[in-house]
Amino acid sequence: MSWKAFYRFLLILGGGFLPFESANLHALNSETQAEPLAPLVEIKIFPPEILLGGARSNQRILVQGYYADGYSEDLTEKARLQTPDSKIIKIESFTVYPISSGSTTLQATIGNRTTTARVQTSHIEKPAEWNFRNHVI
Repeated sequence: MSWKAFYRFLLILGGGFLPFESANLHALNSETQAEPLAPLVEIKIFPPEILLGGARSNQRILVQGYYADGYSEDLTEKARLQTPDSKIIKIESFTVYPISSGSTTLQATIGNRTTTARVQTSHIEKPAEWNFRNHVI
């Protein structure tokens, strides 16, 4: 394969991006994040229903934003998470941990957009039953 054929192959494979083509460099870092031009239409929490079935259980939360032009992105780091009943769950670093058995909601807010997810916790007061085969081996 000649270098020209290889170059064409890289253009097709990389969608026109090659490291030595300065016109196509779109390097983004934490200081220069590209912001979508379309307005934020909706946000959703994933998973939409959280079931925590023991004292050692937890669930990582993802907040996805959807824009008017069809673009979507992970907005978890920009979201403000809260719960109306802090006696049932606690939220640390976008992870939900159970405190006591019961049900509550988890609310995510970004700007003027808000969404909720149901949270159900059970068997929190029950001590963990250790099994040699499952927990040691």
